[in-house]
Amino acid sequence: MKKPFLFNTVDFLYNKVMKHAPKSLQERSIGSAFVLGYSGNYLSIDGIQIFSKMFMPQEFDQYILPVLEGICVAATVTAPLVYSFIKPKEIETTIKEHPTYSSGMIGAGFGAITSVFTGLENLF
Repeated sequence: MKKPFLFNTVDFLYNKVMKHAPKSLQERSIGSAFVLGYSGNYLSIDGIQIFSKMFMPQEFDQYILPVLEGICVAATVTAPLVYSFIKPKEIETTIKEHPTYSSGMIGAGFGAITSVFTGLENLF
């Protein structure tokens, strides 16, 4: 089977972080991947929101960014579902052969969705 989408990049980043993580986290790769995916995407989206609020024109922050976020949330939710209908065997194989990768991608999706709806940018 070919490697999943962005596998090399995700694998590189995951191993870079886990190399410095405590042994107890290294032994729980699926849970750690979920937490890293979640927190990485959550903080990335929040960073974009804070940057937008501080440096972009108010019209962009109020009107354009929420539309872009909505599109990304819709894509985050629908893309895996659509793909699972188009290529169900590939999704099943990916989940079985790459459980850590799959867990991290689920965490990244949840992180993005949560950040859009509850972002830290409201503090600034």
